[in-house]
Amino acid sequence: MELLNVNNSYRYLLDQKEKGCYIELPYNIITSERSELTEKVREWLREFDCSYVLYNNDEAQELLDEISKELENNESLYMPMDGSDDFFIKFTDNVIVHIEAEDEYLGLGEHQTYSCINGLILNEQVTKEEIKEVVEWISKFNK
Repeated sequence: MELLNVNNSYRYLLDQKEKGCYIELPYNIITSERSELTEKVREWLREFDCSYVLYNNDEAQELLDEISKELENNESLYMPMDGSDDFFIKFTDNVIVHIEAEDEYLGLGEHQTYSCINGLILNEQVTKEEIKEVVEWISKFNK
């Protein structure tokens, strides 16, 4: 697996959502364009019982560290200093895993700090076996 370098992550995500190539996790929340591809893959995610992975507060960096251990070239994912970052991991040629990390000051002494496996970016060639593999990989991080 490798970390993809995406210059404008917001635009990249928006494009994938508009093209119907993005599935949110949990898969029953739908904020992007529906397509035959996403509906087919949602069925597979249900069949394989894909878990939702969210680490809050002090554990947020822990998830990023665990994912970093599996990346090529000793790449590391880090929590942002104040704001949010999106990371894209090429899982296979047909599946990209979207990871979000946020550490944001909300005001009045409140912070929102978390990291999560937020979604999947797919192409038309994705197979049921690839989805099964990514679900098994995601489940390793479920506490």
